[in-house]
Amino acid sequence: MESTRHNVLSNNEGKIARQVVFSLIVLLSGLFLGMYVIGPVFRADQESMPEEKLELNDSDINVGKAEDYDSLLRSLQKHLGQEERQRHRMQKKVADLERKLKKLQLITKSIGDEGPVVGKEKGIRAEVEEELDGETQLVAAGLEPQQAKSIMQFLGDIEMERLYLHDQATREGWVGTPRYRQEIMTLIEREEDLRLELGDADYDLYLYGTGQPNRVVIQSVIEGSPAQEAGIQSKDIAYSYARNRLYTIRDLLTATTEGIASESVLLEVIRDGHIFEFYLPRGPLGVRLTSESHKP
Repeated sequence: MESTRHNVLSNNEGKIARQVVFSLIVLLSGLFLGMYVIGPVFRADQESMPEEKLELNDSDINVGKAEDYDSLLRSLQKHLGQEERQRHRMQKKVADLERKLKKLQLITKSIGDEGPVVGKEKGIRAEVEEELDGETQLVAAGLEPQQAKSIMQFLGDIEMERLYLHDQATREGWVGTPRYRQEIMTLIEREEDLRLELGDADYDLYLYGTGQPNRVVIQSVIEGSPAQEAGIQSKDIAYSYARNRLYTIRDLLTATTEGIASESVLLEVIRDGHIFEFYLPRGPLGVRLTSESHKP
C-alpha cells in the first residue's frame, strides 16, 4: 500500500517537474525568438534614425554655408566696387589738383618779374588761364581764398543781371534806347564800385588775377606837348594822377577832364622801378597810351 502511494507521488512529482522544464523551455525559446526577430528591427530603427537625422543636418549645414558664402561674396564684391569708384574719384581729384598746381607754378615762373606780360609769356598765361577757374586765378594773384570767392560771386551776379536786362529789353523792344544804355551804365558803375570795396592794392591784384590790364603805359610823347615839356618819356608807366591811382586808360582820360582846366596837377610815373613826380596843367597830356598787365 505504502509502496503504491510512494509510486503515485513519485509519478506526480516527475510529471510536475517535466511540465516546469517544458514551460521553461518554451519561455526561453520565446525569449530567444523575440530577440532574434524583433532585436534587429529595433536596432535598425535605432541606427537608421540618427543616420537620417545626421544626413539632414549635414545637408542643412552645407546649404547654410553655401548661402553664407554667396552672401559674403556679394557683399565683398559690392564693397570692392565702391572702393574702386572712390579710388577713381580720388585719383581724378589728385590729378586735377596736380594740374592746377603745375599751372600756378607756371604762372609764378613765367611772370615772376615786374615787367609786362607780353610775347611768349603772354601766350603762356593765356593758355594757363584757360585751364584755371576765375577764383583760382585770383588766389594765384595773391588774394585770400574767401575774398576771391566773394569777388567771383559778385561778378557772377552782375553778369546775370546784364543777361536778364538784355533779355527783358529784347522782349519789350527797347534794346539800344537811352533807357537801355542807362541801365547798362548802372551795372557798370556797380562793377566799378568793387574798386572802392577792395581798395587800391587788392583791386590791383583783382585786375591782374582776372587778366585785365592794370597799368597805363606811355607809348610815345607828342612833340611840343605838356608831357614832353614836363619830361615824360615813352615807356613811363602812369601810376597816379592828382594822387588817384591809375589802372586803365579810361582812368587817366577821365581824370584829365575833371577839376579846373589848366590847374597844376601831380602826375606820378614809374620809370626803371622808381617813382618820378611831374607837375602838368590839367587837360590833355599829349601822349599816346597803351595798357598792359603787370604783376603787382
